[in-house]
Amino acid sequence: MRLCALAGLTSNALIALQLCGASSGNAFCLSNIIAATAVIGLHIPEGIIVKRVLKPVPLGFAHSNVMNFAAETPHMITLRIIKRYIKIH
Repeated sequence: MRLCALAGLTSNALIALQLCGASSGNAFCLSNIIAATAVIGLHIPEGIIVKRVLKPVPLGFAHSNVMNFAAETPHMITLRIIKRYIKIH
């Protein structure tokens, strides 16, 4: 909770960002790539698959982070207004 307060995020936003990072890292995980190619019977070297994933994964990661911060911003503005109101009164 202290990290959320320092970063200016809610705990839900921080968990969402952690999930974005975990899913992005999962796309590059070699054990997942090897397992998926074995299941579907694809005979392509893992390096080629990683190269193909290299562009869309960071774009998806960036998009999800931007959407998270865009959704979080109105809440943060509201919290700042409430905190200022409490300090004044």
